[in-house]
Amino acid sequence: MRRLGWCIAWILLLCSPLLVASDATETTPPGIGVGLFALRGLDARATALGGASVAAPEGPATGYYNPAGLMSLDGLSIGGLYCQPYGEAFGSTYQCAGVLGPLGVQTSSSTPWGAAVTWMESRIDEIQLWDEKGPAGVTEATGSVYLASVGFQVPGFDVLRFGASVKYYGARLLEGRGTGFGFDLAGIGTGHVGDVRLDFGLNLMDVGNTMVRWTSLSGETDNVIPMTVKVGVAAMPMAEVLVLSDIDWLIGRHARDQEVHFGFEFRPVQSLALRGGWTGTLERGGTFTLGVGVRVVGLLTLDYAYVPATVFGASHLLSATVDL
Repeated sequence: MRRLGWCIAWILLLCSPLLVASDATETTPPGIGVGLFALRGLDARATALGGASVAAPEGPATGYYNPAGLMSLDGLSIGGLYCQPYGEAFGSTYQCAGVLGPLGVQTSSSTPWGAAVTWMESRIDEIQLWDEKGPAGVTEATGSVYLASVGFQVPGFDVLRFGASVKYYGARLLEGRGTGFGFDLAGIGTGHVGDVRLDFGLNLMDVGNTMVRWTSLSGETDNVIPMTVKVGVAAMPMAEVLVLSDIDWLIGRHARDQEVHFGFEFRPVQSLALRGGWTGTLERGGTFTLGVGVRVVGLLTLDYAYVPATVFGASHLLSATVDL
């Protein structure tokens, strides 16, 4: 219980000033849509869990969801995802790829580090342009994020893991080009209540806000990606069951519009994971999610997620990971 208390105190200490600051902000910074796709991440496992993954990240997108999870890697992994969210008719594509693995080995005086390189991209084709005379052609919009992440553990604090990511944003629209650099700070704390393991996760994304500067584009030339505080908990009441809950607190957004996520994972056998979840806001409601993970052969794992149609079409996501 004492270790659990350390974990809870650590989460509250880091989050409290940030949540107070968010309540003092009544308006959303300009350009909030720039790079905002990356807040949802691009991973079938996390999507099937309703987006709840900050306390128990896995797979090629670990560096995005919580780089502190990189400290737990056993070997090199390569994975990625390609999908057309909302259906083929919407004209949007998501892509993600990641390489992650451990650095060093465990010794009596040091702990290993983990590292990852992750790439995510969102693309919308055939955006209709209009002028005073009617249709004026089509264009496309592309947003990319490149992450370099590390995870580590401080010797003597075996219940705490820490991580950090440096991010490069790139965006393209018409003749304009946008670029910006940001960074994330993260941690995972582990405790127990009786026989139930609890992991508390925290990821401070785009600390201090990230500025994306545009060139060759009229109008607003500096856009802000606001800081987001991802906080979550994962409980393992038994070896086969994992229950997760997250909240994404975007600085500058009203409390009723903050996103919440719930997920459930059941492993009847080691090579099969059945998943479900819910994602949305308390004000507007949300939607359920479903998915499955299968270790096909010794090295290959496939993860699938389904998100039903809301405004647009349904989404089907398929991720593949190879463990070397």
